Amino acid sequence: MVIYLMPEGDRPEREQLRKHPLWHGFGSLSTSTWLSPGGRRPDAHRISANLANTRVEVLRCYTDA
Repeated sequence: MVIYLMPEGDRPEREQLRKHPLWHGFGSLSTSTWLSPGGRRPDAHRISANLANTRVEVLRCYTDA
C-alpha cells in the first residue's frame, strides 16, 4: 500500500505521480492511496524517490485468512 500527501501547488507533479503506480501494477483505492498484491515495495520506493515536497508512506499489509 502506498499513501502520499502532496501540496496543492504541485498539481502537475501530482498528476504525473498518479500515472506511475498504474505502470507498476498498483490499483487506486482513492486518489492518494494505491494497493498492489505481491512484493512491489521496491517499485513504490523508486516511484517516490525524487519527490522532494511529497510525503510518501509505503506500507506492507497482511491478512490472517
